[in-house]
Amino acid sequence: MKKTLIALAVLATAGTAFAQSTVSLTGIVGAAAQSYDTIGGSRQRGISLTDATIKVGVTEDLGSGLKAAAGIEFDESSERFGNALNRRKTFVSLTGGFGQVSFTNVRSGNLLTQGMVAPANLYLGIYDGSMVVNRSPVDALTYGTKFGDFTASVQYVESATDGAQNGAVKVGVLNGGYAKGPLAVGIAVKGYSFREDLPMGLERARKNRLEAFATYDLGVAKFGVGYDGKNVGTSDAVYAANLANEYASIRTPGTADYVRFNRAAAWSVGVSAPLGAFTVGANYAKRDIAKLTEVVAKYDLSKRTNLNASFGRQTANEGTDSGNQYRIGMYHSF
Repeated sequence: MKKTLIALAVLATAGTAFAQSTVSLTGIVGAAAQSYDTIGGSRQRGISLTDATIKVGVTEDLGSGLKAAAGIEFDESSERFGNALNRRKTFVSLTGGFGQVSFTNVRSGNLLTQGMVAPANLYLGIYDGSMVVNRSPVDALTYGTKFGDFTASVQYVESATDGAQNGAVKVGVLNGGYAKGPLAVGIAVKGYSFREDLPMGLERARKNRLEAFATYDLGVAKFGVGYDGKNVGTSDAVYAANLANEYASIRTPGTADYVRFNRAAAWSVGVSAPLGAFTVGANYAKRDIAKLTEVVAKYDLSKRTNLNASFGRQTANEGTDSGNQYRIGMYHSF
């Protein structure tokens, strides 16, 4: 349940004018018994605080059809008591008849994950070591608009530590989406510019990628698919002398396996089905030999509290980077 505070802010203008601001405080707290295998074979097992997130948001009606909004998100998802909160997302936006302009600092995402519709909750998710897709901290300036059931936006993105003046990677993005009834689809075309060259004079083979997803809700079940193009910023060069690496060769530039892996597109599928208070489902994602499987059963105790039992496996490098995991926990949102 959202806790909402209403405040009236006096505008310093000629005449008496008021703008209504709405401040919201939301979040989630969760704890679980979990087990996961790290890359390299170490198994971690125990009970843990898995989620502790606080989101603060504010919207203000500026009049004349304009609305300002801002928000900040913190989480403390560590297993160790006393760690500081981590800032995860910050945004500020202005919305009007022209559409919306926003600035966001957040971890990047991939539309492939939107096809994974089962509500799995695991320590190692799609972005956490699966090698299918990855993400990084980014600053994004976005202009978006809506035409009926269609949405469109253009973005300028810098991948760098927040506050850095020279982004290591700069990305231009064109986004499109459609949602009506049970169907939702989305597509993103991304063009990359890299500030730094690859070592040993290697050339980057690709600087553009395509991402897409589609979901369809039949009521008795929801289905999803996702797609991500070939990895960008990598080299297709193969050379004989490779530095020793404790992991198998899809992690090592200059090997044939590394080149093959980065030339492969990734895809995902997902399904979820409500069974009364239960929801069951499964997700699967793959890029070449890197694979991720998730299965889940969730029980809703209320609209805000649920029990979640998720099980999964990640596999890469013909099994040398592989691991099983589970997480059985309770979660409460507010």
